[in-house]
This record gives sequence, structure tokens and C-alpha cells, in this order.
Amino acid sequence: MSEPTLSVLLANYNHGRFIGEALAAILSQSRPADEIVVADDASTDDSVDIINGFRERHPQIRLIRNEKNGGVVNNCNVLLRAATGRYLVFAAADDRVLPNFFSTALAAFEQYPAAGLVSGISKVMSEDGTDLGEFHRLTWVRDVLWMPPGAAQLMLKRYGSWFMGNATVYRRESLLAVGPFREQLGAFCDGFAAMAIAMRDGVCYVPEPFGLWRRMESGFAATDTRDEDRYYEIGAKTVSLMQTDYADLFPADFADTWLRRWRTAWCMQCAAREQARIGGSEGFSSRVGLALRKAACIARFRPPVMFRLLEEVRRRMQARRTR
Repeated sequence: MSEPTLSVLLANYNHGRFIGEALAAILSQSRPADEIVVADDASTDDSVDIINGFRERHPQIRLIRNEKNGGVVNNCNVLLRAATGRYLVFAAADDRVLPNFFSTALAAFEQYPAAGLVSGISKVMSEDGTDLGEFHRLTWVRDVLWMPPGAAQLMLKRYGSWFMGNATVYRRESLLAVGPFREQLGAFCDGFAAMAIAMRDGVCYVPEPFGLWRRMESGFAATDTRDEDRYYEIGAKTVSLMQTDYADLFPADFADTWLRRWRTAWCMQCAAREQARIGGSEGFSSRVGLALRKAACIARFRPPVMFRLLEEVRRRMQARRTR
């Protein structure tokens, strides 16, 4: 048999109520995966029975059962070692890929074969599956954008990271080159890997929704970064890696810029929680104070927000000239 071109890698732990939906979405893609590898991290629910039901009907599905629970990052590295495809999609058992994700991403790789990864837009859904809209996008990008390493570095410094794990396809060679996912980074392990790949090989951005992220308080990202000490610990470890093991990829001044954004994100999360708490019960002065706090966070830590406004103005001016 020839080597599979696309491997979809699905990490699961006790997501029996969601994994059937995740697998059905993967299997309904217009460009099917050459292999689907599911790594079950010693689940205690009915996950394995559901997976086996799909395996009986779809022989491209392969199941790896971990004897004991090793955690999300370890499970992703189990999948990385098992994958044989040239391109890799890491899916989550509680998320859902959107139609044409694989075909669109692989078309971008065909157009820009040097790219280390192709990323798109992630949408957010509630626990019950309600679509809550887009999570984040490079607002001024209207067409497929190829960024070689130098351009990717500049974009990351200006706009921050836009990579979402559920909306990314990796070139396997590039992901292996930056090493396995770093367990000390927890829920940010894939975000760091994506930045390292961008610095090393360049990336391609497609301004289309690729997947739905089920945002839950019990999800890995939420639980791993809910505590302030843990959040700042991940930030410190990320900076340490940028300045040591990956110093050849990250410019000397990049870590400081990144850390400012990381701190800003925490401040904005706190402000959002405060806003949710007060709701409409507080007076106008409280709401104004909260808005000023958010503005102060942006002004202090994230001046590149201004670049977004400037890029949008420039885009509109160009559009007028071409009319």
C-alpha cells in the first residue's frame, strides 16, 4: 500500500457523548482521510464501544488503547508517533470538523508546498452544539495568504498567534522537526508548536471556517488555564523554551512581545468574567470602569491591535481605488 497522504488523529478520554458526532463529521468530509487513528486514554465510559462500532463500518479507523491515563498532551504524542500520513490533523473527540476542511487545506498545501502548516478559522459552539460564531480571525485577510518564515515572524509580532488546533493541518515533517508536543505547556502545547513551525518553515492561512470548538468549563483548555498561577507558569515555561531549546527559531525580542500578549489575555479573561458577573445589575459607572480597564490592558500590553485598524483602513482604501 502507498503511504497515506492525510492522517486524522483523534484523542479521546471519556467523551462517549460527543465522539460519535466527531467521527461522523470526519468521515463525511468531501476529501476523505487516508487513515483515522483514535487514541483512547483509558476511558471508563462507553467511548471504546462507540469507536468500535465505527471501526466495523470504516476500516480506515485504527484504535490505540492506552493501558493507563497519561493525559491529553501525552495522548497527542502517542498519535504523532502512530501517524503515517504526510499531513496531520489533530482532532478532539468533543469538537467537530466542518465540511471541506480537508480538501481546502490540502489544496493550499498543493499551492504552497513549502508551508509547514495550513490554518483556518475556528468557530465556537456551546456544550449543546449551538454555533456561537467565529473565535478569532485575521480580520483584514480576504484570500489565502502564504507567509514564509520572515513574514510569519512579522505577522506573529504584529497580530499575535491566530492558530487554533482544531483548524490546523500540519506537515508531518515540520511538526516532527520542532519536536513532540511539550507536556510542560499543557493546553498551549499545540499553539507553541504552530509558532515554532511558522518561524521555521512558514505557514499558510485560509480565511474560512475549518472546525467547531466545543467550549466547555470542563474542557482541557479551560481547566488547564483557569488558575492564575498555572496560567503564568505556562507563560514562563513558554518564554524559557523560546530562549533556550528554540532560540534558533525565535528572535531575541519576540519572547517579550509574546509574554505581554499572554498577560493581556489573562487580564481580558478576568474582565470578561467580571462583566458576566455584574451583568445588568450594576450601574453605568461600573460598566464604564470595566470598559476602561479593558482599554488599559490593550494600551499597555497589546499595541499591535492598532495594526489591525491600520490594515483595515488600508484595505478599504485599496478597494476604493480598484472600483
